[in-house]
Amino acid sequence: MKRKAFSPHDDIYIQYLRNMEKHDMPVQHYHDGYEIFLMLGGKRYLFYDNICFTLERGDMAVLRPFDIHYAQSRDAEYYERFVLNFSETALSTLLSREELRLLREKLVPCVVHLNEEQTELMLDFFKRVNGYFEKSGFLSEKLQHTALIQLIMYVVECIQGEQTVGGRQIPAQIRMAITYINQHYGENPGAGGDSRGVQCEQISSVPYL
Repeated sequence: MKRKAFSPHDDIYIQYLRNMEKHDMPVQHYHDGYEIFLMLGGKRYLFYDNICFTLERGDMAVLRPFDIHYAQSRDAEYYERFVLNFSETALSTLLSREELRLLREKLVPCVVHLNEEQTELMLDFFKRVNGYFEKSGFLSEKLQHTALIQLIMYVVECIQGEQTVGGRQIPAQIRMAITYINQHYGENPGAGGDSRGVQCEQISSVPYL
């Protein structure tokens, strides 16, 4: 899939979705801000950095600005998730330049699996941001940004406490091999089948075929 689309968002964008039918994104896309994707139920396949991740309840994906990604249903009939997009501008009103720099270092692109307690707590943070986002009036924007920072700090805590699996944590030699396979997946001399039938595994790296 070579087509790519730019999908801009406001400083803060949050959406809850419970989809009872298959849905594949039309093209790969990227944003001008960070994305945090929390899986709450069902199954979703995320393609990022030439790797396919099978997302189920408790799985969280973190993407940096301009990271190209794509998601599809494949064999799944249902999925439920929260997604949050935000720019550094949304944080600059409460964080200093040095704090933003440190946050940039800690908020690395990855996919991590949360246990049930972590998932419920993360969901509470998402709901809090969503609740403030739907309100307007005195100090509403400050409340939105404060709730956002609290969510991000818990995301960082979960990232540091788990063994992450993300494209940039994979050794260079393996990344080169994956890239080669992706470029030549149609060339399968001596084999009777098509290599594109490979299935994704739960939070494990599989070539993007």
